[in-house]
Amino acid sequence: MAENGIIRGMKAPRLPNRKKCCGCGACRASCPKGAIAMLPDEEGFLQPVVDAAKCVGCGKCEAVCPVLHPGKPRKPLAVYAAKAKDDELRWGSASGGVFTVLAQDVLKRGGVVFGAGFERPTWRVIHKAATNEEELDDLRGSKYVQSDTGDTFKETKSYLDAGREVLYSGCPCQIAALKSFLRKNYPNLLTVDLICHGVPSPLAWSEYLKCHEGMARSSIVKIWSRRYHSWRKFSIQIDFVDDVLDSYSKEMYEDRFLAAFLREWIVRRRCYLCPFRQLRSGSDITIGDFWGVEKCHPDWEDEKGLSVVLINTEKGFPAATSRLIEVKGALSFDEACIANNRKTLLENCRPSCFRPLFMLGLKTFGFNATFTAFDLIVKAFGRAHHTMWWIKRLVINREFNKF
Repeated sequence: MAENGIIRGMKAPRLPNRKKCCGCGACRASCPKGAIAMLPDEEGFLQPVVDAAKCVGCGKCEAVCPVLHPGKPRKPLAVYAAKAKDDELRWGSASGGVFTVLAQDVLKRGGVVFGAGFERPTWRVIHKAATNEEELDDLRGSKYVQSDTGDTFKETKSYLDAGREVLYSGCPCQIAALKSFLRKNYPNLLTVDLICHGVPSPLAWSEYLKCHEGMARSSIVKIWSRRYHSWRKFSIQIDFVDDVLDSYSKEMYEDRFLAAFLREWIVRRRCYLCPFRQLRSGSDITIGDFWGVEKCHPDWEDEKGLSVVLINTEKGFPAATSRLIEVKGALSFDEACIANNRKTLLENCRPSCFRPLFMLGLKTFGFNATFTAFDLIVKAFGRAHHTMWWIKRLVINREFNKF
């Protein structure tokens, strides 16, 4: 096996290198000879590896690569604030429960829903199909890890060709990959992507879970998101096989994995120069948390969760106006982009200067030891920065009279 293997006498596939690849898996799905495997790199992110002995140089992998053939920037046809009418469903969802309602509608019509769920017992995040309400439950909620799309592109095509309705949800890069793989528009396909900040490392996720199992001396039996008093305050909860043990539960800013994610220590490098921002994925609908709703429409905030819904194609209108969804709006695109959503929709995030060292420490010392060390560095740096700020104001700016 060799990365982007060279074949004598044939044109080698020119797939993106490690820094540019988004790990979507379109190349693997398109290869007629099964010559491409998606294997983890040194940071745990999936990368295409070409078997030179199997590759025939057909170029199909290059033709479907969404990084090599990015879409054009778009603006949504309409923007809404939305929430499920069922408060219990909304309370059990990441924000307004819109994905669940869209998925339920598809299932009721005999369709299939694809999304990110857990592979047990490894708790690796993978894309999988749901054909009923019970299977759908695993696809709900946020998974802050890059998922492996596996064979779901091929499965989606099979269902579509058989005439079944399909809803495929994922990150923008995964939707762009599916669209490129299919090579044509299907009237029975609805694609939904997320307002994506970036995908954290599966290696960091695996090491994080190992730390919890080691401290608990028990295997994990369930991982789920649990809300506190507001949809803005939720936690990761981990239950163990030994039911005598208390479940681990921390709010997002206190949990070490989510803190590393929010500090830009474990996000894939390609995400910092994402070619799918500005709605380039080709999705029918884009959904996300409506952060900042209190700035433009404070009367809509009820602490139970609210989604922002961007309708990108005509196909998205009937789906998003389900009788089970309460729609507020219409809004302007600028209102949808307030707060954190402006960066994730339109701009690239900035990597932390600590990222390379953190990933190196993760591989060498494990998750907990590395996080502890870097957390101390950040806190010390923060105190030093605060001290320098005061010195500047008092000594350099001579602002004694203001205090």
